[in-house]
Amino acid sequence: MGRKTWESIPESKRPLPNRLNVILTRDPEYTPTFNTNSTKSPPPVMFSSLGASLDALNDREDIAEVYVIGGQAIFEEALSDEMSHLCKLVIATRINRDYESDVFMPVFEDKFEPLFISQTYS
Repeated sequence: MGRKTWESIPESKRPLPNRLNVILTRDPEYTPTFNTNSTKSPPPVMFSSLGASLDALNDREDIAEVYVIGGQAIFEEALSDEMSHLCKLVIATRINRDYESDVFMPVFEDKFEPLFISQTYS
């Protein structure tokens, strides 16, 4: 996840439980704050780029899957032509309502075939 996504999670809920939390930031001085009493996850690790994080995680035997959870720039990079061969699945929730926002999920539907689309109930 990007630094802003990390910071959007309440500090008491960081790190996210039962997984290695990876923070991407270009700021080498950045020090993440988190609940140090958490016993369900190790402290987060940081990398300067998605590519560097994937290279490092690929070398770890305790990592079976990597999930990209945002933000917009991270999604754009993960879905770029350069990286798309590494992206096997997109799990997306589409909310059928308009909200004012300034960040958006990049278009990905042309690169993936839907496996399941749930029905919307009123």
